[in-house]
Amino acid sequence: REVLTAVYGGLDSGGWKGAALAYCDKVEQLMMGGSSAAESSYTARLSDLQGVLSESDRESLTETMRQTANDIGCNVGVVITDDLGGKSDRGYADDFLDESFGFGANAVVLLFNNDRTNMNYADWISTCGHAQDIYNSRTDDIFDRVYDSLGEDNYYGAINAFCGALTRYGEGANG
Repeated sequence: REVLTAVYGGLDSGGWKGAALAYCDKVEQLMMGGSSAAESSYTARLSDLQGVLSESDRESLTETMRQTANDIGCNVGVVITDDLGGKSDRGYADDFLDESFGFGANAVVLLFNNDRTNMNYADWISTCGHAQDIYNSRTDDIFDRVYDSLGEDNYYGAINAFCGALTRYGEGANG
């Protein structure tokens, strides 16, 4: 039972690779009678491709995102870009999620799409795994909180609001 719990946790946090690593770590832990070598925690990735955040803001937000990821039990990502490379907003956000956390990983990603070459540009929230169950029905509410804080390009406030909304709507979902 402990092995399966570890595998499911690894699958949620790192996709199939995470599941395999969690399996190996748990089996080793049980065989050796020692503690787990790898900590099963969720990760965060902040990609500011426009350079709108200062280094200290990026560090602070990444830490907030890591804490949020561990609190809600899923990986958290944010990307700010003005070039989708010809992809749709959804396609770009989904690819960012897969590249950042692994295909099938339990994750939620916020895309700030500032690519004005397409008249239909839009921001996007991409989810995968258990995060779909928790957040897909709440994306409008999450965007309301994000945009209330964004104002005139206040990405720092908007990302903090995103993390706050994830925590609020994720409470009790993992217990």
